[in-house]
Amino acid sequence: MASELSGPPSSPGGTPQTIDINQLVSAGAVTLKPPETQEERSHRLVEAEREAEHRRKKDWLTFTASLAACAVFGAVSLGLVIVGKDEGQKWGMQGATLIIGAVIGYLTGKSGREK
Repeated sequence: MASELSGPPSSPGGTPQTIDINQLVSAGAVTLKPPETQEERSHRLVEAEREAEHRRKKDWLTFTASLAACAVFGAVSLGLVIVGKDEGQKWGMQGATLIIGAVIGYLTGKSGREK
């Protein structure tokens, strides 16, 4: 391996500037390492796939739990609106408004992320 490489000219039309690679390595600006072996690459890819699968499962579980909680809260709110007395109906309407706002926020946030 050569210890010097030609870089961009020091000035327009000037002589090429030389860079001493040994000086860069000793200063810690460059780290030289061998290329990744096939075994290391396959291990890295398998590990990345495991992490992605774990993230997908965690996201699915969070989504399902949130959806179930919203469904229960929505059912209670709807029940209060239908069969509740004055104070119960007020609570039910506030709950229904909260659920509708959350759905709209989720949908607009999702469409904003896809762009």
